[in-house]
Amino acid sequence: MIRHKLTRTPRCMMHPFPNKRVGAETARVWVGRARSKNLLLFLGYISIVAMESNPSRQYVVFYDLETQQLLNEVHGRFRDDKVKNLEISCGCAIAIPLEFCRDPNDRNRAFEERIEYTVWHASTKPCSRIEDLLLLFDNAFLIVAYNQFGFDSLVLKQYYRDEERFEMHMQKQLDVFVGVRAAMLGEKWPSLNWLLGQNGLDSKEADGLDAVKWWKSGSTEDLQKLANYCLADVRLLCKLALLQELNIGRPRPLANYCFGIASAVAAREKSLSLEPEDERQERQALQLYLWSEP
Repeated sequence: MIRHKLTRTPRCMMHPFPNKRVGAETARVWVGRARSKNLLLFLGYISIVAMESNPSRQYVVFYDLETQQLLNEVHGRFRDDKVKNLEISCGCAIAIPLEFCRDPNDRNRAFEERIEYTVWHASTKPCSRIEDLLLLFDNAFLIVAYNQFGFDSLVLKQYYRDEERFEMHMQKQLDVFVGVRAAMLGEKWPSLNWLLGQNGLDSKEADGLDAVKWWKSGSTEDLQKLANYCLADVRLLCKLALLQELNIGRPRPLANYCFGIASAVAAREKSLSLEPEDERQERQALQLYLWSEP
């Protein structure tokens, strides 16, 4: 375990293309920084599993968000309206090199090569914020979550400054929940925890109610619990989505093309190969602009 006190966040820890190797073990970075506006000292948390990389390497990004409120604590006529009014407390992401995501047989190596990130709402004064998560999305080959179309993307949209960036990210998304839900013909709401149990993986350690409680507490200990819980969820999602097939409580397992990373990567690579040259140049120019924007 490596711990550092820093006055700023190294750029190599802010995006999925680190420019130097920081060690073979998980590094937990505790950052204290004073804001001149209100002179409040804050403590931020980033977890990184280090790996050597280069700027041209492509990644699949898995993520999960936690919110500051429960649905019954925000206004809105319908559920989606309420979800859009939720505010993010923290979010966690894992970036895995694309080359290890093409074959489910490489899933153990893929998980070993992961890079982990934690971002926070600005009110906690952390070193890494929601915008840093969007930077990960800018450069991701694929963006993966569980029920992101029904929750995470709706919550996250308010943090975008322009619609074009949001649409670009939406076109790279894979929602594992959608494929599973469709295969079950809507007969059951397949929670992530239920699906983990069906496939012999570890269960979640807590739930969204605990996450909101920890956020509202605001203590350093509870914020660390919140970050650990969110990151654990993303790790479990990685292991699930990298499987070759899923057991969903039916006689036949769910085929990879209905939910899996390998099939989604192959589909997007084929789609990009069919992209007209002018559209490809326009997309790459937009990505370059977003990445270079301060």
